[in-house]
Amino acid sequence: MFYGWSITDVGENGFLTVENKVTNTKTNLKGDTTVLAFDQDAGFKMTTDPNPSSVAINVSFSAPTKIKEFRFFDVQGRLVKTIVSSDSEPKKKHRLEVYNLAPGTYFLQVLDAIGLVHRKQLLIKR
Repeated sequence: MFYGWSITDVGENGFLTVENKVTNTKTNLKGDTTVLAFDQDAGFKMTTDPNPSSVAINVSFSAPTKIKEFRFFDVQGRLVKTIVSSDSEPKKKHRLEVYNLAPGTYFLQVLDAIGLVHRKQLLIKR
């Protein structure tokens, strides 16, 4: 699997079927097609609000997403907070408490259930 894509079928008709695991769409490619690149964010976006924040942030996705964990890194790259998701079902919006983070700039790294890593820069202020 590459950025949420996987080859699901190589048919006798000469078509290669690739499936986007994020959007649950399939694409048939003719055998002589060259795939130059897959856009990992094609039809799939993560946003955070409010930014800056002081108490909590909402992490929203354009499609319901099952999250494994949220990680906060400081500007020196040190992991300062990890939140392991307890959600059993995919959701479009996740609320995270940030009141215990010192004011400053952080990088949020979100690992979803299919292995994609999403990143956003955040500002925490008081």
